[in-house]
Amino acid sequence: MNERIAVIDDHRDAAETLAEAFQQYEVTVVVYTSCEELLKSGEIFDAVVTDTNLGDGMNGFECAGKIHARSP
Repeated sequence: MNERIAVIDDHRDAAETLAEAFQQYEVTVVVYTSCEELLKSGEIFDAVVTDTNLGDGMNGFECAGKIHARSP
């Protein structure tokens, strides 16, 4: 089974660099530039890595709480 990881960072370059690092472990990585973008997608991930200082009015801790609240 291929694990799925979401990377959230409002700086796309940083998110893509981190995503490349995870891809060497043969996981599927999806990059988002905001928590709202991930939440709107409706996708479920095995793990989520987020910046703590997101620029969309929500910090990484609030984002993690919202993701957790909608998880099965």
